[in-house]
Amino acid sequence: MSDTGVKYAATVTEGSGGNEVWDSGTLDVAALNSVGSDYALLTGAAFDLNKTGNPVYCSNFSMGIPVGAQITGIMVEISVTNVATKGGVCDNVVQLSKVAGTGVGDNKACATLYSTSGYATRTYGGSDQLWGTSWSIAEINATGFGVIYQPISKDPNEDMGLDFIRITVYYSVLVANLIVNII
Repeated sequence: MSDTGVKYAATVTEGSGGNEVWDSGTLDVAALNSVGSDYALLTGAAFDLNKTGNPVYCSNFSMGIPVGAQITGIMVEISVTNVATKGGVCDNVVQLSKVAGTGVGDNKACATLYSTSGYATRTYGGSDQLWGTSWSIAEINATGFGVIYQPISKDPNEDMGLDFIRITVYYSVLVANLIVNII
């Protein structure tokens, strides 16, 4: 089995429909493509009990899957930091997209609250998980392939920092018409 290695998005946008917008100027490619040094911020009085942040759409990962490969799994890693002292933030949506901003397959959101200390990285999917849908090489290599992430608050007046979102795609290269003759 082969993999693409860790890939970061070249395009990051904020969707609508959440209760809280990301702090001005913090939700961008630079913030979500650097580990530990910069992050997007979600703060404010509206990020209260059972309220969501606006969804984050990450796409244009430049996967580079070779022709003739078969997709065997997709892993997403998401890291957050600076969760307010109550630690009342968890996932609402962690889903893949074939078209940027439009979710497909399984929502792998985790209801476990993030830690209040340091950085917390979660892994979703894996080398043998296709997230409840099928994938072609063209879909994975397309600019619309990506991740949708949305946090939810489980306490009043929460804050959080979104450090990174990254993807690794696993695949096998099929060898066609291989015949071995043993005499």
